[in-house]
Amino acid sequence: MLQRDLLKDQIEQLGRVLGKIVARLLALQQTDDLYPDVKAAKQEAKELTGLDVGALLGKDTATIEAYATAHDLTADHLEKIAEFLAGLAQHAPAAEQTVYLTTALKLLEVADSRSGDYSLAREDAKRFYTTQLHAR
Repeated sequence: MLQRDLLKDQIEQLGRVLGKIVARLLALQQTDDLYPDVKAAKQEAKELTGLDVGALLGKDTATIEAYATAHDLTADHLEKIAEFLAGLAQHAPAAEQTVYLTTALKLLEVADSRSGDYSLAREDAKRFYTTQLHAR
């Protein structure tokens, strides 16, 4: 029970940290060059959570699965990271947006395999990210 509570607290903390970073990015005024802010957001996430989300970009599903296993990431963690990357995609250079969204989709695939449960929220996120991906 204690381990479950600790895990729940970690998931909530990760969600809050990544949410704050994305909110800061969304609050920025649109400029021609937000890329330094995207890099800063990835670095801040790494410092606050110990996870290098940049290391996941462009990787295949097996590599993401191995990373998740090595860092004891649950399906909930992976969903939060996918949401974070999708938020960063909105502010990344056009050439890199596809990588962010594709990685977010792969994270959700790994979350599916780890949870063993069907999630409507996860399926909605997949559809949304896929729609964003095809709109580019």
